[in-house]
Amino acid sequence: MKKIFSFTQAIMNGTVTMQTFVCTFASKELAEKTRQAVIDSNKGIDFPKSYCYNVEETIVYESEDEVPILQTINKNK
Repeated sequence: MKKIFSFTQAIMNGTVTMQTFVCTFASKELAEKTRQAVIDSNKGIDFPKSYCYNVEETIVYESEDEVPILQTINKNK
């Protein structure tokens, strides 16, 4: 099992979302650093602006043996 870290970046035109991107990273540090760089690059810009949501951790399961619900089901058979 591995973990990845991501944040969603929304390109805004005023209050309207023009496009969203999910940015994914192998480390939380790199995700946070990149998120902060996007926030800093928006200083002094009126439109379009990027809004960055918080960094989220996601578990990546690489086999059935790692998935908790599958283990529960297999034990009950």
